[in-house]
Amino acid sequence: MTILNAWIERDRALLAVNSEARHADSGEKFQLDKLWVLPILNAAVAYRGCGGYFTILRAMLESLVPRSFDELVAAMPQQMSTAREKMKNHPQAWTDPTLYDANVVAVGWSTRRGRMIGFQFEQLAVNGFTEKVLEPPAEAGAGYRLLAPGDLIEQLPPPRDVAAMVTCARVQKQLIEERYPGLASGGQLHVATLTRGRITIEMACDLDRDE
Repeated sequence: MTILNAWIERDRALLAVNSEARHADSGEKFQLDKLWVLPILNAAVAYRGCGGYFTILRAMLESLVPRSFDELVAAMPQQMSTAREKMKNHPQAWTDPTLYDANVVAVGWSTRRGRMIGFQFEQLAVNGFTEKVLEPPAEAGAGYRLLAPGDLIEQLPPPRDVAAMVTCARVQKQLIEERYPGLASGGQLHVATLTRGRITIEMACDLDRDE
């Protein structure tokens, strides 16, 4: 179960995701990049769900050559629907449709809005497609928090910086291990920090090692 967290302010955003994945058939765990950075668009995208699905989605979005973050997110609903159909029609497709469920979070600088903003896109076998705008409040220093899984969202501190992202992820990993034994919740925690015109990425911690 992937950990995916975001913190979005008007002029800054953080996006964090863990690297451990689990093969749906064998249960074997492995490491996988779940963070996609787009320097030209001043944006970053992370996902929870099927790695093969995201590989197809990413290739499709890159082929569109979006000129802005706004264009990228506008294309996301149709592209996610098409990617899901491509996965379902693959010769080695799984029979369980929930294995193609996807949660994609994109953060970046919106030239149309003149600020940082985020979007959460979910494509679920049960509920279909939903889109949510992750928009920070107008006041200075305020931010929008997204934690997935977010069972302890009220008890966790706002992930305003990399250290807070690590704290949140460690609590989430413990929660996943207690409630969903065997699911992938560890590996490296990768954090992207975005400001207008600058993106930095770091391996913030190894979630399988105690600090």
